[in-house]
Amino acid sequence: MKTIIKKKKIRFSGFSLFVICSLIVHGIMMLMTGKILNVNIPMVLNYKVNLVKAPESTPEKGNSDGVKGKTGSGQDDVTVSDTSHLTKIDQNAPTYTRYGYDLRLFEEKKKYIPKKVWDRKGPPDLEAEEKCLEDALSRNKNNNQIRYLLGQNLYQQEKYQQSNRIIRDILKKDPSCEMALETQAHICFAQQRNQETLRLAEEGLKKYPHNEQLLYLQAAGYLYGEEDVETSLKIIEKAKKINPNDPTLYNLEAEAVFERGGPGDEELGFRMYEENIRRFPDHFVNYMYLADRLYSQKGEYERAIALAQKAKSIKPADARPYITIGSIFLEQGRYSESISELQVGLKMKPKFKYQGEIRVALAKAYKLNHQIKLAEKYFREAIACEERVSEDTVEKAETYFYYANFLTELGKLEEAKKYIDKGRSIDDREKTGYIALSYWFKAMGNFSEATKCYNRVMNDGDPTNAFNPDILALKKYLGKV
Repeated sequence: MKTIIKKKKIRFSGFSLFVICSLIVHGIMMLMTGKILNVNIPMVLNYKVNLVKAPESTPEKGNSDGVKGKTGSGQDDVTVSDTSHLTKIDQNAPTYTRYGYDLRLFEEKKKYIPKKVWDRKGPPDLEAEEKCLEDALSRNKNNNQIRYLLGQNLYQQEKYQQSNRIIRDILKKDPSCEMALETQAHICFAQQRNQETLRLAEEGLKKYPHNEQLLYLQAAGYLYGEEDVETSLKIIEKAKKINPNDPTLYNLEAEAVFERGGPGDEELGFRMYEENIRRFPDHFVNYMYLADRLYSQKGEYERAIALAQKAKSIKPADARPYITIGSIFLEQGRYSESISELQVGLKMKPKFKYQGEIRVALAKAYKLNHQIKLAEKYFREAIACEERVSEDTVEKAETYFYYANFLTELGKLEEAKKYIDKGRSIDDREKTGYIALSYWFKAMGNFSEATKCYNRVMNDGDPTNAFNPDILALKKYLGKV
């Protein structure tokens, strides 16, 4: 038998109804002006989003064709003095799509970009978005939100100088703008200016000690700029507590473990990457890091290719899977296939940090395919790419050494020695440098010194020496096979 509870009717007098309605209207008006009980309600980038798929929602009415004077929330355009909307509110919300783009920015851009531009499958059309944002900014010159989004767009397109000018302009007007401080450090990191990245991250952290992206950049600066692995790992751990849903933190942590190189660290690093894929199965970079490590450190070519193919399916317009697969084909002696794969990757306009790497791989493939003029072309292009980086990097040193090997084989020994010296002035412990020296000494007829350099390479305890293609080629050159 059901128990029936009779609800008592509540009756209001005419005056009570008037008071209640007045309070409701007052509350709505206060929300629309952005204040209630003296608490600011900024235009937040606070979205509880799906980690895998970008939201499909339609922009607010009146904003599907760009800025119409007001945002979808009914707020007036943001002036240059108001940058509260650039502050991250909920740092625990998942923030990345399967293509690696920040969903909070995606939502904000929809206010100023027509639906036909942003509503697309796959990666965004950044050039079309740039034009829309420029048009929006021309109609709303004091809107700092559009200015920031344009700076971010240029950063994503690797137009770093243009992006940096916009971000600096924002910081001149508001030195405390959190998102601008973060982006400025990201621009330096993308350009491999690791020590400058560390400086900017630490400046930002003085104002925003709990910003996980500034902590990420600080950790990266210590890892790659200072080669201080333990400090880097401590900072990563702190950042993970702030935002446990950021896959970039877990990838950097695994890289730091590999760089530490202690007993068991290699296997631990591989386990961490496997766990990262389980945790973030649609995050492109997870597959690429594991693929690169598997083929370069374990010689597991087929699994590395499978992982790179999976990465292609997630982010089809990214050059990195093509670089990895092309490099594997090169090591397997499949030179024509390597060239084809790498050329496709090159047409995709690889990110700044990979532009030298893909050209070195192409130069090697052309050299081994007996296309010497093309090999020379891509080696010189690779050097030009690396020399755009103001800081001395391992990648720059390695490029000098590879080109020196090429020149040695052509009999240009004096020029080869200049590039060996340039590389060793950056890093005189780099294995590739000793390989280059061994080639050069052998060509000079000094077999004793060539052997010393070869032994220095072979006795460093690196298990990958057994299948390292550069070492295998050197063995053959010295007659040690």
